[in-house]
Amino acid sequence: MNVSKVHRTATGLSLILWPLSMLGAAVVQPVIGERATDVYDAAAAHAVRIGTSVAIGGPGVLFWAVAVAGSVQVLRSRGARLGHLGGVLALLGALGHAVMATLFLVLLGLPQDGHRAELVPVVERIAAHVFPVAMPLLLLGGVGVVMLSFALRREGWAPKATPALVTAGFLSEFVPLGGTAGDVVLWTIAGAGVALSGTRMLRVSDEEWQAVAAPVPGGAR
Repeated sequence: MNVSKVHRTATGLSLILWPLSMLGAAVVQPVIGERATDVYDAAAAHAVRIGTSVAIGGPGVLFWAVAVAGSVQVLRSRGARLGHLGGVLALLGALGHAVMATLFLVLLGLPQDGHRAELVPVVERIAAHVFPVAMPLLLLGGVGVVMLSFALRREGWAPKATPALVTAGFLSEFVPLGGTAGDVVLWTIAGAGVALSGTRMLRVSDEEWQAVAAPVPGGAR
C-alpha cells in the first residue's frame, strides 16, 4: 500500500467533502430560533429535516478533522507555526459542530406530543449548558480555518483565491441574512476556497507530496 498516496487522497478528498457536507446540512436544516420554545417547536415540526441535516453534516465533522490533520502535516516551513495554531483552532470548530449535532439528536429523542409544557424547561436547561460552549468553539474554529488557509497558501498548497474566499465566507457570518442563509453563504464561499486546496493536493504527484520539507512544494504556484 502506498501510504503517501492514501494520505494525499484522504486529505484532498476531505478538503472537498467537508464543506460540501456542511453546505448540504445548512440547506436542509430548518430555521431554529434562540429561545427554548423555538428550539423545541422546531424539533417537533421539522424532525425529518433536522435528522437529515445531522445525517449529512455528521460525516462532515469527520472530513473536517481529517482535512485539518492532513493539511497541518504538510506545513513544514513558512506556514508551519501559523498553520499549526490554525489547525488546533479549526479542530475546536469541528468539536463545536459535533456538540450542536449531539444537541439536535437529543432533541429529536424527546417526546413531541402532549409534553410541551414539561419539556420546554428541559430544553432550556440543556441549551443553557450547550450554547455557551458550542458558540465560542464555532467562532474559534472559523478563525482557525482562516489561519490554516493562509498557511497553506504560504507554502504553495493552496491558490491565492483560497484565503480570500475562506476569509470572505466566515466574515459573511456577521452579516444579518436571516434564517439559515448565513450558513449557506458561508459554506458556499469558504467551501469553494477550501475545495480549491483539496483539488490542488489531489493533482500533485506522490513524489511532490512526500517532499513536504521544501518551502514551496513543486515550485511556485
